[in-house]
Amino acid sequence: MLKESLHNILIRDMCQTGQLSTRAANCCSMAGLITLYDVVSYFEMGRSFLLLKNSGRKTSGELEMLCKETLSRLEEPKEETPEIDRETEVKDLLENDFYRSINERLISPTELLDYLSPLQKKILEKEYDKLVSSCSDRTARWLRMVDFNDFVNNYLIEENNALMKIRNLGKKAFPELVGFKETFKKVLFRITHSPEEDFPREKLILEKGKWFEEDFVYDYYVRQGHVPMFWILEKELRSDHSRKMDILLNTYPIFEGYRFLTYKELREKYNLSAQRIYQIKNKTFKHFFSAENPLLTNRKEEWAFYKNLIGDEEVLWQDDDRISTLIEQENIHFTRGFVLQVLSLLTDTTHMLLGGLDSPPGKNIMRKNSVLIPIDPAFAFNFNRFISDVRYLISINQARILSDFESYILRSPGWLKYKEEILEGVIKVASEILEHEFGLATVSGKVITPPPPVLPKHPSDVIYEILKQQGTPMHIDDLFTEFKKILPGHKYTSSKQLRPLLYQHDLITHKGRKSMYMLKEWKHIKSGTIRETIIEFLNGHDRPRAVREITNHVLQYFPETNINSIRTSMIKDSKKRFKQYKNGCFGLSDKTYPDKTGDPATLGISNNPFDERLSDLEKFISQHWHFPFSVSTDQNEMSLYRWWRLQCVHFDKLTQGQKTEVERIKNQYAGLDTEKKVYEWNNRYNILIGFLLTNQRMPSPDSRGLEKLLHEWYLRATSDFNRKNGLSDEQRRKYMDIEKMAKIEYSSPSS
Repeated sequence: MLKESLHNILIRDMCQTGQLSTRAANCCSMAGLITLYDVVSYFEMGRSFLLLKNSGRKTSGELEMLCKETLSRLEEPKEETPEIDRETEVKDLLENDFYRSINERLISPTELLDYLSPLQKKILEKEYDKLVSSCSDRTARWLRMVDFNDFVNNYLIEENNALMKIRNLGKKAFPELVGFKETFKKVLFRITHSPEEDFPREKLILEKGKWFEEDFVYDYYVRQGHVPMFWILEKELRSDHSRKMDILLNTYPIFEGYRFLTYKELREKYNLSAQRIYQIKNKTFKHFFSAENPLLTNRKEEWAFYKNLIGDEEVLWQDDDRISTLIEQENIHFTRGFVLQVLSLLTDTTHMLLGGLDSPPGKNIMRKNSVLIPIDPAFAFNFNRFISDVRYLISINQARILSDFESYILRSPGWLKYKEEILEGVIKVASEILEHEFGLATVSGKVITPPPPVLPKHPSDVIYEILKQQGTPMHIDDLFTEFKKILPGHKYTSSKQLRPLLYQHDLITHKGRKSMYMLKEWKHIKSGTIRETIIEFLNGHDRPRAVREITNHVLQYFPETNINSIRTSMIKDSKKRFKQYKNGCFGLSDKTYPDKTGDPATLGISNNPFDERLSDLEKFISQHWHFPFSVSTDQNEMSLYRWWRLQCVHFDKLTQGQKTEVERIKNQYAGLDTEKKVYEWNNRYNILIGFLLTNQRMPSPDSRGLEKLLHEWYLRATSDFNRKNGLSDEQRRKYMDIEKMAKIEYSSPSS
């Protein structure tokens, strides 16, 4: 089949036989392409079918495919002229007659793109984007829909009218588009006629990646001769906002000055259990420092530079100047421990890490530093065992055993596999550990052990000296003031922190319960509390003593107290060390007071029933926190109620002493409820307030149990509030407090 035979194949006939779509046939007819020869010739000239009227991408693709299939079937013998002749011709045209080859369409878009090197294409794409951005907003918006390759293929070599086909850009934008096209030709000319050496940065971007678009990376590479991989790593980590990376950064010291979230905050942030957070943390750390992490393994050539920081037989400590210099040069904010951990992954064939970020708190054998040690000594000797042994020797003041260090290493139980040729390397590493971890220098194979340091005084001893010098009891705040004068740099920041030291000191005791402290050796000053003084007094007597007698003794040492306070102190003693007898006297609970018959139960039966009942009343009030009620399942409570009511009603008939006691009870327990109904109302009120504070809402009518009871009580209280004289003034005030909390602070469920 010869190409001339294509003259006989009409496009109309191909449409009728189904070889070509109707739309494609109409586009060809309107463009004057009547035969298949015309269509193939149009294609061979490098012209785009998109330029045909009403032709879109689908129609253009259909016609291009038809032309390619037709040309593949042609049996026309190939010209003997080698293909390179056309390439040479294109090259000659672009280098010597650039503008004419473009304006007169002497070359096709495909030939132009093939002529460009990958670097030139990269530069032109960047310049194209810059030119698009410099256009007006509307033009730039729609030009961005046409990328660099589309513009070259469909518009650069075509006539200017082809620019009108760009979507949504009409006649108003046409002058700007023509100017854009001419400017781009000038850029194309400059790029194609400049040597690649004039674009070193673009070349680096093409060869080594997008990071060279960053000014810091390019400038650093020019100065140092290698890529700042730690700087790039920091940018990658900070841009990763995934859950697992956030947990990693908040659980390991990776960045200096990073504000860690607590486990509680992480649980609330991600709604996870502490165990799940722990699992994610460990899994992410393990993956990060493994061969599966592309951040550390995909750029092996760039990371290889850092292996040279440490020789195969060298030791690298976390605080080494080389790490400090690296951090400063690359302007990074990683911790030294993290940098060393990364280096341990890069040098895993030559070195091993002692310590590290993943060492559990409290179990890290390296307390001051992490260190990279050569792998041969690490496989032959257990340095963790060595560090533990040295730490123990120092703790028992036996560091002199290390004096002949070489002999100690030879005898050490830390050997895993002894080799004569590795001994020197083990001694070298162990010596550095002694110096960095324990501050012990090794000179000519001998460990120089410093004299034991002069230990500072213990804080408790300082407090003892302050009291000794003062000579009188001191308040804890005054003690703390003097303490900070002597030890201004001590970690304690408040007087409360001294309290455990004062309690634990064998020579210091307290005086009363007002934070006063004294020395036990001061016999002229009474120590202890009021209750301790009462116990001491009662231990000196074989019978219970009256409150007045006890008070007279206590007032000698604690003049600020009174009889009511002393009586209440004995009744409300949480340790139940005091026992009140029927005659109003007090004794010790653990002491037996035999009377004449030997029965302690008959001791002190009083002839004064008022005193007995008053004592029973006060005991009841202290136990139940309310006055006896008239209705109760406890017969004793109802009996006390009737007695107390009679005392109040017949107050004028009481003796002066009895009146004084009744007034004392009323004043001392004035805030307690005297009516059961009021007591129960206040009790429900307190429970509802607690519910509001805990649940941040009012009780729901659809609830069950306690919440339903509270809702019903609230409805009754509302009804009583709206009814005249339904509530007392105090109850009305409390009800209004409930309403205020319900309407202002909490959302109330609908009734």
